[in-house]
Amino acid sequence: MYEWADGHLGQDLDAFVDSGALLTGGQIDSLVAYLRTRVAEDELARLKPGSSPTLATLGVVARPVRNLLKWAADPQTRGGHGIIDPLALSAYRARLELLFAPALAQGGPAERIRPLTDADDERVRQLVSPVRGADGRLHLPFRFGSDNPFEPETRLRNWLMYQLARELGLRRSEILALRISDIESGPPPIVNVRRRPNDAAETRRDPASVKRGDRALPPSDLLRAGVRAYHTTRWPVGRLGVTTPILLTSSVSRAPLAIRSASHVIETLARAARVDDLCWHSLRHTWAEEVASDLLADHGGDEDRSLAVLCQLGGWSNTSPTPKHYIQNALRRQAWQFQERRARRLWGSTHAMERGG
Repeated sequence: MYEWADGHLGQDLDAFVDSGALLTGGQIDSLVAYLRTRVAEDELARLKPGSSPTLATLGVVARPVRNLLKWAADPQTRGGHGIIDPLALSAYRARLELLFAPALAQGGPAERIRPLTDADDERVRQLVSPVRGADGRLHLPFRFGSDNPFEPETRLRNWLMYQLARELGLRRSEILALRISDIESGPPPIVNVRRRPNDAAETRRDPASVKRGDRALPPSDLLRAGVRAYHTTRWPVGRLGVTTPILLTSSVSRAPLAIRSASHVIETLARAARVDDLCWHSLRHTWAEEVASDLLADHGGDEDRSLAVLCQLGGWSNTSPTPKHYIQNALRRQAWQFQERRARRLWGSTHAMERGG
């Protein structure tokens, strides 16, 4: 919405609202068209080649934009100055309802991306990760298996992307927006996820940005070793000799890795692992389901405390419904496991009954 305002209003959206101005019908149409285009571009970046965007998330994007505009129109509700005629306010809000209606009708709730099963999770990990010796220790310098689906020049980078998503739950845009300076060697070691509006180093046609949830996360020794190897290995295998401060770069142009290229990475991994619906967000979902269970165990089943910590780790606001979903899922799993144990203890196993006749 703010990006649209910069290009079509010629001024900052906050300043426009504070002045008491209201969008014209043509401006509202332009905004809805812009949202439609951005949603289609985002979906195309995630889809497999030859697929078409469905705009399934358009309603999810358009509804809060419409609601914000309806709320901001009344200076009294937003703590501004002045009074707007009630009839004019009602007419403006009705116009917003009418012109946003097609976008809201088209965009129903998108099908939720599923977390990986244990078997799929392990198969993906084995394919993309560096090989280990018989004693379980990593070979240094990093080497990758013959079944790794990527070209040798991109294996280290692509595994590093996977590790950031699977270990820390980073969103795709957060991974691509990371700078070298965001990785601190410590002590303690830290991966910083930072918002940088109007970042001068962001030169991609489709920018990768951190929209919310600044946070600092401690990485594993494995992830630290991966970042160090990537940083100190000459391009194109690593990024030594690359000038951009963005962490992950193209193996072709030394420029920051494009969103479409990152999508191609996960598509290639999905085919190799035979997990058709694998995407970057699958790894975040898998991470969140896992962390929710661990937090409840750590905090003695305290839902509120577990939820608060999960929000901090995942970069969600305290009012977001998403982390609550993960906590509830973890509680359902605990209930299922408890009932299984209880049934076996009180009533015996099916196997025992069959054996006993």
